[in-house]
Amino acid sequence: IVGESGSYRRSCALANLTNVAAGDYTIVCSTFESGQTGRFTLRVESTMECELTPVANEDAGRLTLHLPPLYFHDGIDRMLAPLTLSRITRLRIVAQHSCTPARRGAISPLKVSVERGQGPNKSVLATSGGGGFSDSPAGVRVGDIDLTPGLAERGGLWVVVERVGREVWEEVEVVVFSEVAVEVGAWGTGEG
Repeated sequence: IVGESGSYRRSCALANLTNVAAGDYTIVCSTFESGQTGRFTLRVESTMECELTPVANEDAGRLTLHLPPLYFHDGIDRMLAPLTLSRITRLRIVAQHSCTPARRGAISPLKVSVERGQGPNKSVLATSGGGGFSDSPAGVRVGDIDLTPGLAERGGLWVVVERVGREVWEEVEVVVFSEVAVEVGAWGTGEG
């Protein structure tokens, strides 16, 4: 975070940054309560010329596949589902807890990954957050990854969601964004 406006306030927020290095930055406008929406105007003033470009939604130009809910039961911290594709595709996977904002403080950190095979010979093709766990309200993401059907030949391709630190029942929503249609099978448990 390069700068921020501080605590949430009604009607107006101001972030004043000085000596910002040249580069690409993302401006995030948010509301105090998750899910709140409203009209706003974003104004940027700078002593140097700058260009603002809206960031496309994650689903822009992609097929969206909402997977059946994933349920972590007591003692389960790793769930996986087989991923099948018939053509080369680029995909992104998002996993986040299905709970009300009031319960957000009681959620376990998550990690999502795409794995080839299982057991001692598996390879992790992509993982969220550099391999770390996160309890971000926006969920965890495997960024754009290019996959080919041939990768599934030895041990299959797997969408894997893991949690840490909790021994309670939790529900997680997983969404796959892809360029071509993919199939994801039923959730199961696995040791990895």
